[in-house]
Amino acid sequence: MPTFKQLIFKHQQKEDGSFNVKIRITHNRKSKYVSTSFYIKDKQVTAKYGIKDRSIIKKVEEEIDSYWDIIKKLPDIQNLDVSDLVDLLEKEKTKLKAPEIDFIAFSKKHISQLESNGGGKYAASFKTTINSLGDFFGRESVLIAEINANMLVSYEVYLRKDRVITRLNQFGKPVQTKQKGMGNGALTYLTNIRTLFNAALFEYNDEDNGVINIKHYPFRKYKLDKKKLPEKRSLKPTTIKQLLDFHEEKPSRATLGRDVFLISFYLLGTNLIDLYEVSKIENGRLVYNRIKTADRRADSAFISIKVEKELQPLIDKYRDKKGKRVFRFYEMYTSSENFVKAVNIGLAQVAKMLELDVIPTTYCARHSWATIARNNCKVSKDDVAMALNHVDTKHKVTDAYLNTDWSVIDNANTEVLSLFRRKLTPEEIDNKIVEFFENNPMVYDNLEDHLI
Repeated sequence: MPTFKQLIFKHQQKEDGSFNVKIRITHNRKSKYVSTSFYIKDKQVTAKYGIKDRSIIKKVEEEIDSYWDIIKKLPDIQNLDVSDLVDLLEKEKTKLKAPEIDFIAFSKKHISQLESNGGGKYAASFKTTINSLGDFFGRESVLIAEINANMLVSYEVYLRKDRVITRLNQFGKPVQTKQKGMGNGALTYLTNIRTLFNAALFEYNDEDNGVINIKHYPFRKYKLDKKKLPEKRSLKPTTIKQLLDFHEEKPSRATLGRDVFLISFYLLGTNLIDLYEVSKIENGRLVYNRIKTADRRADSAFISIKVEKELQPLIDKYRDKKGKRVFRFYEMYTSSENFVKAVNIGLAQVAKMLELDVIPTTYCARHSWATIARNNCKVSKDDVAMALNHVDTKHKVTDAYLNTDWSVIDNANTEVLSLFRRKLTPEEIDNKIVEFFENNPMVYDNLEDHLI
């Protein structure tokens, strides 16, 4: 009878550092090696080049068990040489097994279909997740069988730790960057994987006709935790005023950081991934579907925001002259990931130049707008939630009967921006005059313009 053994070969290590797990089949004193669909990295290999990853060992044992199931049904195989036996086993196995589904390849195809059908705005979030999944496995091909509960636990740990990733820059060259561990964003990635997994089930399984190509569902065992309350990241109005007043003569990363922060702030704290993708201004209003929640809401997370006078110069500065999108950020950076990273670097530079006691990040604009609206302008929580494009779970039924009145968030934004529009009081001007003359004793003309 034949014997089976799983192993790897030191000299067959691939360029990416992985080893293909093989099964050695020995029969009538001769051996032949069969490649499996499983790959392992150095950390899964023992010092003597054995396999120490128990999950991989178990999967390959299941492959070997499938060979034994076939052998039990075959006529006498004693007179077959090992090559004929292997050919026979592979042929029979092909008849029995479900197709091997490459989860990353399927996901990329699904994302492409979403984009073709007008769902490109939230497909960007899926792209980022799939890139991250490839980083986790260290390869661009991942079988759907490898997406299991234990893997999802390990992947969540990976997302929450600091790590180094490689991406192509705008010139097509690979660049390594350090990425901080994620908070609630990790749950967004895992939710995206669940959505894509469900899409694969719909594509490959047909329960009505008994076709079950994907036999497992990891999210029965692995449960997505509810998100914790977000860390408070709001800036004081005085700090935002410092950002408003910050200017550099020459364009720089710091200027970009300051500009994009203000664009987001003027647009009720719009997320940067939406600024990267947004494509329409209609009747003086920026309109878009929020990528983060568009596929999970009946209204596709639609919002319409008035373009305030402070925002228009920044729209003109970064306008996409090709007309594909509102802003040309997509021409400046190959992905929304790289765009966000660049803006955060710029904001860190601004913080250093202004000697701020806090380093602003892209998400601070959203927190700051909400906090100022509620605490400084006394805007109701419901109106703040509407401005942030949050779903109102308490009034879902009522909302179905109402047309959205966008003037509610227009008024809220006017209240917030008025804090930064108002002129100085006489007392404030008097205090500034003393300070101004002390620093500029020879300047007298248009003093109030300088101060205001």
